[in-house]
Amino acid sequence: MYKSITITLLLTATLGAQVDWYGYYEAEADYLDLPSRDLYLGFNKLRLDLEVARGDNIHIGADIIYRGYNGQTTLNFMDFMPVERWPVLPTLDTLTWFPVSFDDTTFVDNAFLEIYFPWLDLTLGRQQISPGVGYAWNPTDIFNVKDILDPTYEQTGVEAFQIVVPLVGGLQLAGILQASSTWSHTTQYYQLKGSLGRFDLSGVYSASELITTGLFAADTSFRELAGLNLEGEAAGLGVRGEFALNRIDFATDNLRYEYVLGLDYTTESSLYLMGEYYHNDFGVDPDQVSFDNYISYFLGETHSLNTDYLFAMAMYPLTDLISAEVFSIYNLNDGSLVINPQLTYNIYEDVELTITGSLFAGEETDEFGYQETGLRLRLRAYF
Repeated sequence: MYKSITITLLLTATLGAQVDWYGYYEAEADYLDLPSRDLYLGFNKLRLDLEVARGDNIHIGADIIYRGYNGQTTLNFMDFMPVERWPVLPTLDTLTWFPVSFDDTTFVDNAFLEIYFPWLDLTLGRQQISPGVGYAWNPTDIFNVKDILDPTYEQTGVEAFQIVVPLVGGLQLAGILQASSTWSHTTQYYQLKGSLGRFDLSGVYSASELITTGLFAADTSFRELAGLNLEGEAAGLGVRGEFALNRIDFATDNLRYEYVLGLDYTTESSLYLMGEYYHNDFGVDPDQVSFDNYISYFLGETHSLNTDYLFAMAMYPLTDLISAEVFSIYNLNDGSLVINPQLTYNIYEDVELTITGSLFAGEETDEFGYQETGLRLRLRAYF
């Protein structure tokens, strides 16, 4: 960890070039009201970004992050699922099984080199890769784990090798590789981008391993993904769609579909409205949910617990400094619902305070019915 930081700083110093520094400080506090107990957890975060340009052809960037945790620093998966979903084991101790600890840490989130040639762009190292056009869900994204209760929060860097080649007619071909010990274990991801009228289109193909974690072991399968992304405007509405067809272990009878369909609209009074429908074949019916399904979902190995969801959001600027937002997620399979009202106040030009509440509704065995309420305070100052 510290070795990576030292190498990054030394490399920057030896270039003898102008370094641009920027970043932010963030403090967050979360309160969760669970049936068994209340939880408070929070963190302080400092993100330091640096960029170096060598002429028009070379760009080096790095992001160094420090996180210090407070409040509850050890959680248990069992705290977030109903007792009915717990595994039946004679020696089960819910206080020690499946813990998740948060330790103070400093790490390099991104550290990459970009080289621009006339015929291609090359990026090496830990970099930002965020495929897909969906807001709450991204079926064609195999690199990131998105929190649907905080879908716009920054993603961590991905260690990869990326080539982007411009083609005729405004087309662009990107290839991404995540190297492993053998070619069969190496993640491959290819994307062809272009435009048609008012729509941006991209076709995706990837080959990667799919890990599914269970109570006693994890299963590894081979997954091929063929996808399509589209985003544009029609009849005054913003339109987007993201489609993914997954083939598991080369079996044509083992196909899994995921897709997102979304619309958004801004009124003349600046009220922004947005909605998405999401379907996921990797999810299961509510009466078939098991402990293993929860674990795989919590680990981000699947994008959802069940199969069908609606996401809706409304956002309105109350003043030049204050904006109000409310978004909700409705599980169409079990009928549970979470509503998140949010208020953002720009205290100063580069300082913002965000207050987010969460109200959950449903039966205790439903996805959004177990937790009762939540509250998040986030203060961020940019520099």
